Amino acid sequence: MYFPERGISTADAFEEVTTNCKIELTAENYISEKAFNSFEGWIRSTYPDIDKIFKDLASIGIPRLSGTGSTVFVEFNTLKEAQEAKEKFPQLLLVKSLDRSPLMQIIE
Repeated sequence: MYFPERGISTADAFEEVTTNCKIELTAENYISEKAFNSFEGWIRSTYPDIDKIFKDLASIGIPRLSGTGSTVFVEFNTLKEAQEAKEKFPQLLLVKSLDRSPLMQIIE
């Protein structure tokens, strides 16, 4: 994950972006890259510094926007790949994704 210093107003993002997306967000669609973040285009065209982050991180994988931004992340298949990316981009924060929220254990 890359956390830019720039903050992006969620209210502004929702005011500026309209979606007509008819693709269901499922794990399969996400993995096959059919799913996308509707805010990415607007953020990249509005904030050149965020666009540069996307372009830079493209050398190590497929950058994706988290929510309305400004966090950008890249997924890796192995810890070794992630560590090699961190060597190239020391500002990255390595995190392990979860298939299920730990809060679900509390709720259930």
